[in-house]
Amino acid sequence: MGPSEVRQYLYCLCPHPDEPSDVREMKNVTVIGKLDIVWRSNMAERGRLQTSPLQRMVSNTHRA
Repeated sequence: MGPSEVRQYLYCLCPHPDEPSDVREMKNVTVIGKLDIVWRSNMAERGRLQTSPLQRMVSNTHRA
């Protein structure tokens, strides 16, 4: 990518269906992990972005 170019991504993450329901539905919040992005610049310098744990609210009416 060039210096002024941008790429955007959208991900849809879903809990694994084999995971026990008591873990998935604990207080209607599901921790789905962290997003970790690593890159190297043109000068081989390393960059990294890591989020805090990502959570999603589980609705009782929309079960996977």
